[in-house]
Amino acid sequence: MKFFSVYARVLGLLKPDRGVAWFLVAANLAVMGFQFAEPVLFGRVINLLTRSDTMSDRHVMGGAETLLAIWAVIGLCGIGANIVMAMQAGRFLVVLILGPALARLLAARMRDRSVQG
Repeated sequence: MKFFSVYARVLGLLKPDRGVAWFLVAANLAVMGFQFAEPVLFGRVINLLTRSDTMSDRHVMGGAETLLAIWAVIGLCGIGANIVMAMQAGRFLVVLILGPALARLLAARMRDRSVQG
């Protein structure tokens, strides 16, 4: 339960950017689901191939094509979700952490230049 309390506290600190934070949470859960589904589908393909000696060729090919198509779609969706999540997390980092630090750095430089000039 400590994990959930820490997670809730972090999300509470991110209230100004709540939408992006919840989007990242949802994207992480989607990536997790896709990564869980891939080995399950691989196992189903292997099970189909091990039972192929008792099935007709047409039935084996139909089942294999269906499973491989689902596997490909889930793999591509997982890649896409990972890319979107990484891009949004990078933007979030720049806006929340690097943005204020960069603003302080630029303000200090401008202050130093005005003192020197």
